[in-house]
Amino acid sequence: MPHVTLLGDAGGGEESERQSDEPSKSAKVIMPAPKEIVTMRLDADLLRWFRRQRGYQTRINAILRAYMKTIESA
Repeated sequence: MPHVTLLGDAGGGEESERQSDEPSKSAKVIMPAPKEIVTMRLDADLLRWFRRQRGYQTRINAILRAYMKTIESA
């Protein structure tokens, strides 16, 4: 069975997130935004370093997003 993230009220009006393998009638399915396929040139040693890590494309995306948010908030 797939892993499900459940969102619910934790009391005090806060929304909490809990992990469960059981489906819930109140579960909200949050689909990730589709990714765009791009071609970009990276230094070979940089790409080798990222590729040694599991989920390297997701990690690169997260680093670029963090950089974007830093620039936007400046």
